[in-house]
Amino acid sequence: MKLSQFALTLLAFFPMILLHEPAIGPSAEPGKPHEMIVCPATSQNPRNSEADVELLNDGSLLMAYTEFYGGVGTDWGKARIATKTSKDSGHTWSDSFTLVENQGQMNVMSPSLLRLKSGKLAMIYMLKNSEADCRVLYLTSSNEGKTWTEPLGVTPSIRYWGMNNDRLVELKSGRLLAPLWFVDDWRKSHHTRGVVFYSDDEGQTWKAGSEVDIPQGPRGVDEPAVVELKDGRVLMMIRSDLGKVFKSLSSDAGLSWSQPEALPLDSPTAPCSITRIPSTGHLLFIWNNAPKGAKHTQDRFPLTAAISQDEGKTWGKIKEIENRSGHDSAYPSITFHGKEALVTYYQRSRAMARDTWTVLKIYPTDWFYT
Repeated sequence: MKLSQFALTLLAFFPMILLHEPAIGPSAEPGKPHEMIVCPATSQNPRNSEADVELLNDGSLLMAYTEFYGGVGTDWGKARIATKTSKDSGHTWSDSFTLVENQGQMNVMSPSLLRLKSGKLAMIYMLKNSEADCRVLYLTSSNEGKTWTEPLGVTPSIRYWGMNNDRLVELKSGRLLAPLWFVDDWRKSHHTRGVVFYSDDEGQTWKAGSEVDIPQGPRGVDEPAVVELKDGRVLMMIRSDLGKVFKSLSSDAGLSWSQPEALPLDSPTAPCSITRIPSTGHLLFIWNNAPKGAKHTQDRFPLTAAISQDEGKTWGKIKEIENRSGHDSAYPSITFHGKEALVTYYQRSRAMARDTWTVLKIYPTDWFYT
């Protein structure tokens, strides 16, 4: 495939800097998370959000995130995909570099990075032209992010398609899964349905599985996340506005899905992330564990982690990632690096909703079990 010109050298010449923003929590101590504001907000760059992190072959880290610009930080504002790199396991980061310029009439946003079994880097992101035209695009890099292929369309038609950060999954078989949500026109209806697009040729072509819906929910199936289970099934965790996290299962690698059912996990209308811990084989789930009865709310706090040791049947070891007074924390990503887990999420003050920044916390993996 032809290499594009919009994404050039990312890695070689970044001077590493220590961010000067004060830590927003405990400093790095044995057994404690190291935390920092890795993408601060400014007046012209009022929102940095929806990040994902991937390990590069030289041991460094690549972070991609949504960088809003022009002083407007709403979902409809101008935004591009920016990157930073780290050579010390995430403790310091380079200046930002634009990976994908704003190719949409509104923005591009919500990158999802993945190291493919072939060794290539893959990325998916959203290109938004209007509230009735949002597309999902896919591209790869064969040289550790220095250059990228021209983006390929995942979604086939013009409607409002969405996919969150940290969502792209490759199954043991090599099939890629891209869990999406969609609505024909956001201006006319907010009842979203879920669908998983799949590719068996490393992203060159994509097909859609069956739709997934929660008919009784005003918002339906929203911002799904998937993970492969040990028995080969795929588990989908779903944002709803019914006060609970919902789940659905696929026994055919993402082609069809069971009717979603509510889990005993309280949640506002906010997304979640799920992955497998490499060192233990257990599932790690991060979501907003809102108080019981918190329906139809955007109060995204606290941000919480839970462990499942039985492939998603039950959840325990519930611990708070973030519960900063007066702040929302959401849209997490999870990346494992050695014996550590890197968790990113956006945070914003409810008193000053225009400012949104990206936080990184680095946890010893054992922290989730203690």
